[in-house]
Amino acid sequence: MPVTVTRRGFGSRVLDSFVAALIGFLLIPGAFVMFFINEGSVDLSKAAAGAALYDGANASGSLVYTVGDLTADDVLTDKANVLTGKKRLSLTAVAETFVWVETTYTSEDSNGDTRTEYTYNKEWTAYPADSSHFQYNHDDNGETVINPDVDVLKNVLNKYVTVKYSSASVNGLVIAASDVAKLGLRDSNVALNAETVSAAYAANIGNGNVSFSANSGYTDKVYWSYGPELGDVRVTFYEVDGVQTGLVIGSLENGSIKAYTATRKTTFGTRTASLIRYLATESLDEAVSILKTEYKTQLWLFRIIGTILVYIGFLLLLQPLTALLGFIPFVGRFSRGILAIVFLPVSVAISAAVILLAALVNNIVTFIALMAAIALLFVLLISKKKRAAAEAA
Repeated sequence: MPVTVTRRGFGSRVLDSFVAALIGFLLIPGAFVMFFINEGSVDLSKAAAGAALYDGANASGSLVYTVGDLTADDVLTDKANVLTGKKRLSLTAVAETFVWVETTYTSEDSNGDTRTEYTYNKEWTAYPADSSHFQYNHDDNGETVINPDVDVLKNVLNKYVTVKYSSASVNGLVIAASDVAKLGLRDSNVALNAETVSAAYAANIGNGNVSFSANSGYTDKVYWSYGPELGDVRVTFYEVDGVQTGLVIGSLENGSIKAYTATRKTTFGTRTASLIRYLATESLDEAVSILKTEYKTQLWLFRIIGTILVYIGFLLLLQPLTALLGFIPFVGRFSRGILAIVFLPVSVAISAAVILLAALVNNIVTFIALMAAIALLFVLLISKKKRAAAEAA
């Protein structure tokens, strides 16, 4: 495969290491800020637990839930009218083109020289690249790597790309299309066949212009066992059917359901989050459980991401040291390996301590208790010191 080797002098490696250390110096406190923001996030399940069943007599602005059929009001079709129009809650069309894609893999040897390997494969992508910007114009088999005009391809893709939502109603309550987009509805692939495709496209099936594949794709060129050709376009459609039975929760406002603002008071102020959801259940308790699981998943996801950032930050901070040790053959790489092992548990321990502190500080009650405990400890230490001084006198 095509390879580029970049040889760097000792001075250049040291200079780069200090730039990396600066990035690491910023990365660690950035992760700590992420921890504090994450631990103070709003748990929507707590707000949902206080929702009242909609009965027609609820006060405007109150958080309510209702169970029934969420029904689309509008007929939706895609921007290019490939599909027949029908009542859908949402419709999304994702367009991809079959082109060359450049992939790089970079490694560094014990001398600090970098080796970059380039591979070129034909793949479906929604973001075609201009092949004139590729590092090489051929793959490892010597085949020429040239993509069709990217601007033309992007114009073709834009012809199909679609994201639409319908307004909806449930038990006499109206939900605007902009709020339907916030419900968290789960879509599924549209099965493409002569019934779901509009007459204009269905009439061309098999004549070299339209082809359907098992993955619910549409392409403007027919391809068979030999696979797609360079520049072919594939569109995959996703929809939410026009009727969904389940629980809808949100703010009641003049016969409509809108986003409810859930709040949480922290030591640093009041945090807010929007609550308007559809959940495939008829039980409020189960809905609350689902929201609680989502909240915990989010907490742990950002805790893990933050810990990884702290770990990377420490490794970057140590780059100047490993760069200096790299002056001795093989020592630089060996030292990097040792430090990577040593600072993994260190990063986890520090992150855990900061997460615990962030959780305590974000809770007003525990923060006050923590401050009181620190003040009491300080008073006790001062008193002990005074008694020791008095006894010494």
